[in-house]
Amino acid sequence: MSETQSETFLTVRHQRKENKKAAKQEREVPQKIKGKFLWGVYKSEHSAYEPRHHLRHGFLKDFVEERKKRFGKVFGLDLMSDTAALRSLGIGGIAVGLADVRTKDEISKDTAGSRAMVSEDVLSPLFWKETLPEVKKRLGITFFDVIFVSSYGAGEKLTGISGVHHRLASDLWPHVHPDGGKVFIEYVGTNRDDLTSWVDRLNATEGIVAVLNQPDQSLCVTRSLGAPEKLPH
Repeated sequence: MSETQSETFLTVRHQRKENKKAAKQEREVPQKIKGKFLWGVYKSEHSAYEPRHHLRHGFLKDFVEERKKRFGKVFGLDLMSDTAALRSLGIGGIAVGLADVRTKDEISKDTAGSRAMVSEDVLSPLFWKETLPEVKKRLGITFFDVIFVSSYGAGEKLTGISGVHHRLASDLWPHVHPDGGKVFIEYVGTNRDDLTSWVDRLNATEGIVAVLNQPDQSLCVTRSLGAPEKLPH
């Protein structure tokens, strides 16, 4: 077999392996959510989030390690996703989505790593008033060091819901660690002028630093000591 034939064979074998892996993951997704509730962010590790927020490769891992040195334990909250990003960061926390698509092995790892998957609607007031506080208490979480709102790929589901991202930001703000906690939000279907003016108001508020990346409108908000308990409207 020539060198070129050998390389071709290895490429084909690798592609077949990847196809089988993808097919297996597809079978693991409950039929009731196929094409309806599930979008590409599921099964995404934290490294997939970095380019969406214009972060250098390795930024999130470095941020987590710095937090561990300062505070010991680090926790994350991932909305509209599963626990894959939290698991790849090696931190405890909570992921919230409309379905639990984890394998048995992933569930076992999450249990050992103080991670929980909550299958609820993040737009439900009941989630914020009852479910989230209960799960936080069970896992021993006071605040989240990093929060992701992973609405990438869900635009058609969120567009038209008036102020949906502002509502989510306001709901999650009390749960952000008051000493350097970060929130990463992927904005979908939001008026750019409204978003820009809101970011200006955030940056005019003590204890808040907001960075908006155009044109994809991803937002990073850092909460520092002295920040208000509620976000400005």
